[in-house]
Amino acid sequence: MVGLIVMSAMTAKIFLDTNIALYTMGQDDRKKLIARELVAKLPFVSAQVVNECVNVCLRKFAFSRERAYAFADVLMQKTNVLPVDELVIRKSAEVAMRY
Repeated sequence: MVGLIVMSAMTAKIFLDTNIALYTMGQDDRKKLIARELVAKLPFVSAQVVNECVNVCLRKFAFSRERAYAFADVLMQKTNVLPVDELVIRKSAEVAMRY
C-alpha cells in the first residue's frame, strides 16, 4: 500500500502505512523522496504503524533499541498518531473492502 488518501469535501487526509514510513530512511532515492514529501504533509499513522516500524528496525535493520526508538520518536513528531481502537479497525475494514 503506497499510502491511503481519503478524500472528503475539500480536504485530503493522508494515512501512511509502515512501508512508507520506513522508505523515509531507505536506500531507494525515489521512494525516499516521495515518502519524505508525504511525511512533510503531516499525515496520519496508527500506533500499530509506529510499533511495526520499531520491530522492522530492530529485526531487519539490526538497529540498536536507542536508534529504533529514536526513529519512532521522529516519526511520531512528524505525523498525527492515531490509536488503534474499534472505530479505526472498522473504518480500515470498510476502506479495504471498498478499494
